[in-house]
Amino acid sequence: ELSMLSYLARVNYSLLNRYLFTASFRADGSSRFLPENRWGYFPSGAFAWRVSEEPFFKNLDQNIIETLKFRVGWGQIGNEQISSYYPYLTAINQQQYYTIGPGKVRTNGSLPAGIGNKEVMWETSEQFNVGVDLTTLADRLSLTADYYIRKTDNILLQQSIPRLSGFGTMTRNVGGMENKGVELTVAWHDRVGDFSYRVSGNVSFNRNKVTNLGTSTSLSDTFAYEQNLTDFQGQFPGILRSEVGLPYNQFYGYQWLGIFQNQSEIDNYKDKDGNVIMPTAKPGDSKYADFNPDGKISTDDRTFIGDPNPDAVFGLSFDASWKNWDLSMLFQGVAGNDIFNASKFYFEKFDGRQNVKASVFGKAWNGDGSSNTYPILLSATTDKSRNDNNWMASDFYIEDGSYIRLKNIQIGYSFNPRFVGFNSSLRFYVSAQNLLTITRYSGVDPEIPDNGVDRGQYPQPRTFMIGAN
Repeated sequence: ELSMLSYLARVNYSLLNRYLFTASFRADGSSRFLPENRWGYFPSGAFAWRVSEEPFFKNLDQNIIETLKFRVGWGQIGNEQISSYYPYLTAINQQQYYTIGPGKVRTNGSLPAGIGNKEVMWETSEQFNVGVDLTTLADRLSLTADYYIRKTDNILLQQSIPRLSGFGTMTRNVGGMENKGVELTVAWHDRVGDFSYRVSGNVSFNRNKVTNLGTSTSLSDTFAYEQNLTDFQGQFPGILRSEVGLPYNQFYGYQWLGIFQNQSEIDNYKDKDGNVIMPTAKPGDSKYADFNPDGKISTDDRTFIGDPNPDAVFGLSFDASWKNWDLSMLFQGVAGNDIFNASKFYFEKFDGRQNVKASVFGKAWNGDGSSNTYPILLSATTDKSRNDNNWMASDFYIEDGSYIRLKNIQIGYSFNPRFVGFNSSLRFYVSAQNLLTITRYSGVDPEIPDNGVDRGQYPQPRTFMIGAN
């Protein structure tokens, strides 16, 4: 059973309606940790200066800037969200059967499922931010801008441990990460006769990097595959990798150089000493970069091939009304991120075990010069090893994940009460969700959750609604 207890204290103080102070302190206790590490203590504070309330500001032209406020804040927050309820305990797996003695009697037993860590404690994030809020042009234009730096230490991770312990990993406070960025929100509203409208946009730019991995030089992860897509199992081990000084969970794999068109290209693909790098390849097979270079293709040739972290996340809303009509639209999107399109492996790799897209037959290599985008079609039974080598984790699967989507649109009409016989107005509306998406991504849906790996998950549905209220 998991339990948590928290205490929170907060003090707010305003001086002359111009200087605003806030201080808070919270204590969180979690049963996930032993008593000596159970409690985490997290202070925070903020200060705001309403410049527009100063006497000298009121003497200025109020048509230029109506309100102006500067903000600064600092605080800490804790995290104890890990998969194990009791990471400090060594879990036991029961119903492990053994045969004992000359009679080979089948006996029920138990064995350790992992190693507990009594030193595990709270993960802590510390953030500092400065910001400004202002309105201008008769309050029609508003702007909010923030700059922040967030540092997280003692990140709870599954760290690799020596195999001689009998296990591969254990929960430890070993990670550190830094995020910093800018967030902007701009809004404009106005009215012209019977027509009124409001436009609001926001954009955030975030950069992160790993600052600490304990004794590990890197942290690798394999995405959780969809249970229905069983062919993913074992095909993409360690495609997510983090190293100190680099962004978190970048894509890691081989550099894909295209398709060998003929035997001559295979024979001429050599290292500096004249050795053929891929001597067992055949025309129509995938060509990979000898990144180290050591004259052969091996796991040592893997490198960073993409970044799922977007350069920008943005949104745009528009609301308008004219007489009895109203309209609202919401756009959202991201820019500068990569997607590892793992669904290609399932929907486009022809191995005779499942259906594939019909377009694969037109794109796959079938002779010298026929294609440099998809390898030759092979059987999973007679050419399994060769087929698997052609579809290894590489930048063949990396695509631009940028998109902009019309997330919601609604048009409504309100009837005047005297026309419908009610005491209140009646409004009919038509709405649609996910109506339009602009993207260069070839997969079903560029809105990928979690770590930027398209595992063939169900896409966002396009929904139409008609209603009244």
